Amino acid sequence: MKEINTEEFNKLVYNIYKAENNEINFLGEKPVVIDFYATWCGPCKVLAPKLEDLEEDYTNVDFYKIDIEKNEELTRILNIRNVPTALYINKTINMRTVGVLSRDQIIARITELL
Repeated sequence: MKEINTEEFNKLVYNIYKAENNEINFLGEKPVVIDFYATWCGPCKVLAPKLEDLEEDYTNVDFYKIDIEKNEELTRILNIRNVPTALYINKTINMRTVGVLSRDQIIARITELL
């Protein structure tokens, strides 16, 4: 999974500074799954390998990860309060999950994006 920062998020997903009324103008070509994590977070270490495995199966989805401590402003603006938090985004959908999901639960959300 590619690690991105706030600047890359603004170019690859949507520009948080230009979002009006929390409306997302998705910039990606493919749906995205974004894992917000912290290096000290045990549950984050459980979720990450599941997403990495699914990345191999879903080449039509971009998978990113964002360290909340290195991207505090983005985390605050997106109201990420717990980790792990995963965002599932395409042109019409913006879903959020908190905590560790099963592989099947993650696949169900990815399926909704496609």
